[in-house]
Amino acid sequence: MSNTEAHPAERVCANEPPPPGAAPAGTPPLEMLPPREVPLGGPRAMGVRRVLPQRERSLVGAWCFLDSYGPEDVAAGGMRVARHPHTGLATVSWLFEGRIDHLDSAGNWATVRPGEVHLMNAGAGITHQEFSTADTGVLHGVQLWYAFPDRARFSEPSLASHRPEPVLGPGYAALVFAGTLLGASSPIRTHLPLTGADLRLEPGARLDARGSRRAAPAGIDRPVMADQPPWPIGHVRPTVVDRPTAVH
Repeated sequence: MSNTEAHPAERVCANEPPPPGAAPAGTPPLEMLPPREVPLGGPRAMGVRRVLPQRERSLVGAWCFLDSYGPEDVAAGGMRVARHPHTGLATVSWLFEGRIDHLDSAGNWATVRPGEVHLMNAGAGITHQEFSTADTGVLHGVQLWYAFPDRARFSEPSLASHRPEPVLGPGYAALVFAGTLLGASSPIRTHLPLTGADLRLEPGARLDARGSRRAAPAGIDRPVMADQPPWPIGHVRPTVVDRPTAVH
């Protein structure tokens, strides 16, 4: 991730009084981070909506890269990401529609399918490539990265997959693909406490996840990445996990 600005503007950070109507002191911070359109793999490649990193915020907890894409008709092109390297992080691929073939330098080949998470541990270093399959007409999904702690930064590269069972409740359905939430746990090893889940809420539904997720250190943020209204597609709503939070 490089800053391509030749002469970036200097910005001075300082404490400022809260704007009118701001939440009372002690309330978990709420930010809306608008995505930017980025071509994936070149100027004529498929576009994605990139929420992280941003100039204002490069991380949400350990999450350092949040992309969403589609639903997009990709019959004429699709995802064509040539081989490239990673180190010291994990990539999390989650699809809603379509299929993607994954090939990496650790000898792993896999097809990413809707409802099945694929987590690539880059560890000490790995290269990989991703292509939407020939039979994919519409592609819709997200790819999320998170940074490893020092103890795992030089671990052995690997690829893990898991198809979670749905957790159903009044007005909601959840697929927990990383960590623990709503009584469901993913067997995928993440090397640090974090949670990843596909949450689908009916209009007017209320989901209270207090006490249902794996404990995380106080002050660590977590994002909510909205793929459907009421939040604009691709926006992230980070909150602080040292306080219970209900998702509406």
